[in-house]
Amino acid sequence: MPAFQKQNLTGQTFGYWTVLRENREEHTRRQRVSDAVIPSLWVCQCICGRINPAVRVHALLGGKSHSCGCKRKQPHPDALKPITPPPPPQTPDWI
Repeated sequence: MPAFQKQNLTGQTFGYWTVLRENREEHTRRQRVSDAVIPSLWVCQCICGRINPAVRVHALLGGKSHSCGCKRKQPHPDALKPITPPPPPQTPDWI
């Protein structure tokens, strides 16, 4: 059976996140508090400049974390499109 190899995500981009490095300090601190197995944590920088020291690997790889929250503040591209009124109803030819 092959041994589990940890992925190196440094430099990869997930949504607005860019992975800077693995956060070993936060990981060992949390593991001392609890005996549970804790997934690896990564230090990520958002395109807005904010740095989050504890983004879980499952959130990055599973697509659950895309940004620090600045993405939610931006309007959706569909919201910027002008609203066009529907065409008027056409009367049937037989009237």
